[in-house]
Amino acid sequence: MKRVISAVFGVALLSVSFAANATIQSNGKVVGLLDGKNCSNQAASLPEKITRLKMELAHGDKVHTPEEMKILKGMLKEAENTMHELLEPGK
Repeated sequence: MKRVISAVFGVALLSVSFAANATIQSNGKVVGLLDGKNCSNQAASLPEKITRLKMELAHGDKVHTPEEMKILKGMLKEAENTMHELLEPGK
């Protein structure tokens, strides 16, 4: 029960911290994905966040520094783990 509650709480925090309408810079970076700047107040769902993170990671080192790639990979792993916990709460 504690794990389910913590997973739901985690999703709520992730949703609040991630905006669905982030802007794209001329170099292809999505502003707001890494720094939270210039984002609207509309929160994205967890599946939307996972999709956007995968899209950003697909840009690779053409757009992002190695440090940014590491942060994005960590964010994606955390979002996927949260999604997994929500879909399989009994484990």
